This record gives sequence, C-alpha cells and structure tokens, in this order.
Amino acid sequence: MRTTGPLRFSMTSINPAHRSATVVLRVQDAAGHAATASLPITIDNIAPAATITRAPKNGTTLTRVTEVAGTAADRNGVAKVQKFTVQLRAYDSAGDTRTSAARTYRR
Repeated sequence: MRTTGPLRFSMTSINPAHRSATVVLRVQDAAGHAATASLPITIDNIAPAATITRAPKNGTTLTRVTEVAGTAADRNGVAKVQKFTVQLRAYDSAGDTRTSAARTYRR
C-alpha cells in the first residue's frame, strides 16, 4: 500500500470571532476513490480572567496567617487554576538585597 504522494492543502482564514470550526480532510487515490475525515476545533485566542477576590491590600505588612482567594473564568471553561509562588526580598540600609527561596502553593 502506498501512503505517500502529492499532498495539497488549503485553508480559508477563520473569523476569530467564531468560537469553533471543523477541519475536513479529503483524500483521493489515483482510481478516484475518496474518503473524508473531520475534526472539530475550538478557536480560543482570549486568555482566561484571573481575579483575586480576597487578600490584604497591596503593600500591607502581614503580621499573621492571611487568606488569599480568587476566581478564574473563561468562555470555553477553565481547565485548571495553577499554583502561585511567594518569595521574600530583604533590603538593608546599605541597599544590599537578598531573596528567599521561593515557596510554591497549589489549590
């Protein structure tokens, strides 16, 4: 069975406002026998929204355990909400700095 040969491919541009499309592949052999296969695709060129809903104000000095909460949303659904990393940076009066090791938390 021969699986190689000339391949022609063309694609019309897709309006990015549309949320889905179907890619259709049609093959035909030298004898004229043809077959098609299709694959639906989702077009998503807009990043999900991530919002902190509960946290101390920016610049607040923390003196106790603090809760941070948030939400995520996307028109095609949120697949996951990933980790966040906390790092401390200390400054002395001479302007020298040192950064702590990063700690990573997951939800």
